[in-house]
Amino acid sequence: MMKVVAASAETKMERFPIAPAQFLTNLFALLRTAGHERIIKLLASSTTQIGVHNYGNWNGGTYNWGLVFRVDMESFGRLSEA
Repeated sequence: MMKVVAASAETKMERFPIAPAQFLTNLFALLRTAGHERIIKLLASSTTQIGVHNYGNWNGGTYNWGLVFRVDMESFGRLSEA
């Protein structure tokens, strides 16, 4: 089962714009539509982290977000198997 780890946010502006679980549900729906069931299975078993990656003071402040899926090497290696 996927574990989502959200980075702590000091201000409301630093919060991810939608609930992380909803974002991942939407991502999985897009992957499913494209026929990537093996990738979905791998990501569903991962630990996922969403957090602020970078901040720029452009246009009143711009946040860049990072999405990290932590999977074990053996499972990742099996992606290339036919």
